[in-house]
Amino acid sequence: MLLALMLACSACTHKNNTPGFTMVGSKISSIAMLSPDGVISSLPVLVSFLAKDAMVAKLSPTGLSQPEDWGTWSAAKEVSLHFSFANPLPSSAAITLNFHPFVAGDHLQTFEFLWNGTSLGSQTYRENKDVSLSYDLSGSIAASNTLSIKVPNAAAPKSLGINDDTRELGIGIVSIEFSVK
Repeated sequence: MLLALMLACSACTHKNNTPGFTMVGSKISSIAMLSPDGVISSLPVLVSFLAKDAMVAKLSPTGLSQPEDWGTWSAAKEVSLHFSFANPLPSSAAITLNFHPFVAGDHLQTFEFLWNGTSLGSQTYRENKDVSLSYDLSGSIAASNTLSIKVPNAAAPKSLGINDDTRELGIGIVSIEFSVK
């Protein structure tokens, strides 16, 4: 099992003054990383969305911007990520999403999280903050899975008068962890 660096982040700015992250601390945790072929063969496993880890492309993503040093912004009204699990499939598992909502002034963010088309839940965020959100996936993991995140309030920082960034930002994903429940 590899050692992975778990980042503790705080709100800061993207190179264009877009809210993002900067590392302010870290902790070392014993956790496997996503395999080179993108298949999850054991739990727990951490899927990093940091540019330096180059893991995002293994998930056949849609609705994401390019990975950055702190993580990856959504760039559409919906994000889809595909996760493959090797046999035997875990019968009892949880997913933890570590992210940052793009909130500016009165512009709120609401996210709906779906696993293989079934809603896990919906959350509304009124402030820029680091979020760690977990859901029980017990009994719902197949060999091939899709995590969808609906981002109906995605907005370009330019449209909100923040800067010239025209990407439709909503959720800034830092990592996703699968663990035994």
